[in-house]
Amino acid sequence: MKQWVRRIAGRPPALFDYSQADASVRNLSRHLNNIGYFGNKVSYNVKVKNKKARVIYNVTLPQKPYIIRDLTIESEDTLVQQIVAEIMKTSPLVPGIPYNFYLLDQERERLVKEMRNQGFYYFSNDFVFYEIDSLIGNRQLDVHLQIKEPRQFVGMSGDQPVYRKLRHDRYAIRNIYVYPRFELHTEGNPWSDTLIYEAPRQHNDSIPNRLFFLYSDKLRIRPVALKHAIYFSRGSLYNFSAVENTYKSLSDLPIYRYVNLEFSATDTGEIDNQKRLRWLDCHIQLSRTQVHGVSIETEATNTGGDLGISGNLVYQNRNLLRGGELLRLRLRGAAEMQKAFGTPQQNKLFLFNTYETGIETSLTFPRFIGPARNDYFPAHLKPRTSFSLGYNYQDRPDYRRYITNAGLTYRFRRNEFSEHQLTPLEVNAIKIYATPEFQALIDSIDDQGIRNQYSNHLIPSLRYSYVFSDQVLGKVKNFRYFRLYFESAGNLMYLYNKLSGVKQNEEGDYTLFGIRYAQFVKTSFDVRFFRMFDASHLLAIRVFGGIAVPYGNSDYLPFEKGFFGGGANGMRGWALRSLGPGNYSPTGGRTYNRMGDIQLETNIEYRFPIYGVFRGALFTDLGNIWLVRDNPLYPGGVFNPGRFYKEFALDAGMGFRFDFTYFVFRLDAALPILDPARPGGEYYVLPRARVSSFVWNFSIGYPF
Repeated sequence: MKQWVRRIAGRPPALFDYSQADASVRNLSRHLNNIGYFGNKVSYNVKVKNKKARVIYNVTLPQKPYIIRDLTIESEDTLVQQIVAEIMKTSPLVPGIPYNFYLLDQERERLVKEMRNQGFYYFSNDFVFYEIDSLIGNRQLDVHLQIKEPRQFVGMSGDQPVYRKLRHDRYAIRNIYVYPRFELHTEGNPWSDTLIYEAPRQHNDSIPNRLFFLYSDKLRIRPVALKHAIYFSRGSLYNFSAVENTYKSLSDLPIYRYVNLEFSATDTGEIDNQKRLRWLDCHIQLSRTQVHGVSIETEATNTGGDLGISGNLVYQNRNLLRGGELLRLRLRGAAEMQKAFGTPQQNKLFLFNTYETGIETSLTFPRFIGPARNDYFPAHLKPRTSFSLGYNYQDRPDYRRYITNAGLTYRFRRNEFSEHQLTPLEVNAIKIYATPEFQALIDSIDDQGIRNQYSNHLIPSLRYSYVFSDQVLGKVKNFRYFRLYFESAGNLMYLYNKLSGVKQNEEGDYTLFGIRYAQFVKTSFDVRFFRMFDASHLLAIRVFGGIAVPYGNSDYLPFEKGFFGGGANGMRGWALRSLGPGNYSPTGGRTYNRMGDIQLETNIEYRFPIYGVFRGALFTDLGNIWLVRDNPLYPGGVFNPGRFYKEFALDAGMGFRFDFTYFVFRLDAALPILDPARPGGEYYVLPRARVSSFVWNFSIGYPF
């Protein structure tokens, strides 16, 4: 056992090497110099005992680092001097701060980018130098930021090269050439057709904004679709950030697999000698992917211990309306073995007694579609509009359920790390036909919430979510994830019914098309931290909290909108929907799916490699669900601010994963440690644990 643990969680011993210790001394001293502690002294001692070496590094620092006394900007070019001075006004590099080489380097990068954003196409790091004067005394220094002029080699004078000084010119965009089928281009096959597209002028533009489309085959994409993805126009100054955004925006169009932007300076001379402007031509080369795509997806499922299989047939059209629109059609089929509550168990096919079929369609536009013009939204937000429509049929032992949904969703991305998603309207209609036995069982339960779960209902809702993730694929660095979610349902309908004097039905509910609609508000947050020790060892921490409150037309939450405890992605020491609410302990032989209005949960997991694609994990989960209001069916389930912290469940376990990069098979074994449902306050259950106490969860993908 010791060898096995050592093999999966341990690392080979590090051998002491004097050359590496010497290198560490140099690195430490260099780093201290870089942050202003010039004159530092770093040494090390080695103590050897029992064939183990202990290295002690001794660092002697001056009392304080060097402070920047003055910052000057030097350039022989008056125009460049003025522009650089304006850029440096927002710089954190100011007199009075400690010298920091890393900050100087960052400012060099920022300065170059800002200069290129203002038309200096050929400006680069090679023209930016720092001269440091540290002979002032009193541990102060002056920083001289020098902008060098470009030079051109003209010949040799003896054995010495001779250069001619040039100046930094600014460039403006002259012509924009778009090649929508660049993959068809060959040396002996020139473009046979050219289309000149003139976009509407913005504000007081005096230069027509023209795009030249060069192609040989039929033009299969509308020019306006590409115009929306291009962030610069004819006559505008070259802007590096606009070029980057153009590249990303064109790459986001599903019809293209390759995007390249090339710029070439023209030989037509200056267009404005006073402003030192010259012309640049832009060539946008686009290579298409297949318009139509069909794929088959299969997966094994495990819903709270109920095994099943599912399959999807997916069709995609990546250019439906010749504007980069993505049509996605998904046919779904699934089968599962579920427990029946009110109906005798009977298998309909092999081992399965539950079936699901459905169709989902979505149409996504690479722009804003709505009452406001697309031009009102800044292009850097990359607006997307999606229309969705779906139908799902579920045949279970106790009932048949039909779910119809439709929605409109907008997505906005401020940058590569964050996304806003707004769904101003989504409607879900659920119709249920229970078997006589199951209906009799539901009617016998003195709980309106459970009866509502298995009755027809409508959910007209508005949703908003914000997601932030700074994970960079392929890089070994710590990253974070944050998701904020808000949903509101039924409020406009309820207000309309109240103001218009619509009468309620016999049960005291307002209806839409004869179906009771839900009214509630729900919000949640999900925070995750990932600490990467190296490429294969990772510590993941997740904190989740949420609350949903029904009101107005609803006394209870719809089943689809509640919080659940347990399962493969939550409290793994309990089966799905078998934890909580609060310290509720079921009595009798019958149990129901437990749902809460409040959820608090924390998960900690350490992931490590074992062998090849076989990986392991050690984890612990802490959390529970609670009710907002008392419910006689769940005594002890209501949230109490003075008691809730005593009702947290706790588990711990080990997981095994087969990581094939694109998909992960996961098997987790968890053991309950604290169980708030234990009678008499005997929550600590670990001493009574047996092998049979482990809860096994099989799933696809990581839990978070």
